[in-house]
Amino acid sequence: MKVDNSSWNKRFIGGQDEEFFGCVNEKGEWFDSSKLFETAVHWVACNDGHHRFTFKEEREHMDNSKCSIIHSSILQKMFEAGLIK
Repeated sequence: MKVDNSSWNKRFIGGQDEEFFGCVNEKGEWFDSSKLFETAVHWVACNDGHHRFTFKEEREHMDNSKCSIIHSSILQKMFEAGLIK
């Protein structure tokens, strides 16, 4: 089944009204989200293959990761402009 990501509201079942943090890889692919920044940091570490890091190690890893964590208010603008897949 193909997912229609043509609009922000279609990206989410029923829309998304709450603020969150989106995880985006170096290719501009939005691969995960979380309401908590700390959890988004964890998803980035896991995406980069570091499943057993402590939170301190995950935070330090962010300096070297090619992934980004973007707040939903900015992510929406980037998504609608076609900068995020």
